[in-house]
Amino acid sequence: MRSWSGHRNDFSGTTPIQFGKLTQLREFYMQKNAFKGSIPEELGNAPLWKLNLNGNKFSGSVPEKIWSHPSISELHLDSNDLTGTISPSIQFMQNATIIKLQNNKFEGSIPEEIGFLNQIGNSTSEPRF
Repeated sequence: MRSWSGHRNDFSGTTPIQFGKLTQLREFYMQKNAFKGSIPEELGNAPLWKLNLNGNKFSGSVPEKIWSHPSISELHLDSNDLTGTISPSIQFMQNATIIKLQNNKFEGSIPEEIGFLNQIGNSTSEPRF
């Protein structure tokens, strides 16, 4: 499976870790549901290009495997209850063109490694960070 789209439903509970075992999964859209708990670290194992989890009730820190995922071009984690800091490992998201983090509870400073994200704004969509 290359794409999973389950957005705008009433899914709840936690996101199944089995999605991270899908070796061809490129797009994962689960925005606007009622998922809670942590973002599964296993999602960082999938060769994702686009990850959209906005508008849920995810909490806790973003897994390091997500921050440092080299193939993600679009990361939408906005409008959750995520905490912690933005990892300096974000510098390894070299294909990122859009990163949306607003409406969470992140703290601390924005790491200077953001400067290594040369593709931000190089999409046909409006650049976001």
